[in-house]
Amino acid sequence: MDTEFLDWALADFSGYVAADEVYDGPFCILSVVDNRRYKRLLYEVLDHDPTHDDIRAFLKRLHTAILILAWPWIRACAWRSTALKVGLPLTTRSPRCPGP
Repeated sequence: MDTEFLDWALADFSGYVAADEVYDGPFCILSVVDNRRYKRLLYEVLDHDPTHDDIRAFLKRLHTAILILAWPWIRACAWRSTALKVGLPLTTRSPRCPGP
């Protein structure tokens, strides 16, 4: 998976996805796009009809990519949330974590 492409595709990820399968002759294309930004996030070309295992593996790749690329943001937001709950003053705002 090309991380440079995924960095670009997920940079302003809306959180809304559309998944589809398209048949073209003997091939099947599984794809996922950001439904609000119209960016393709991931695709896979199969030479057979997709099985449940094919679809699960494809969606797991998408899930893993999103988690890996979003991890710094998740960690920053979790820290801010914890700090606010215990009353620690926040002297800087994290650009990765929107909110108060």
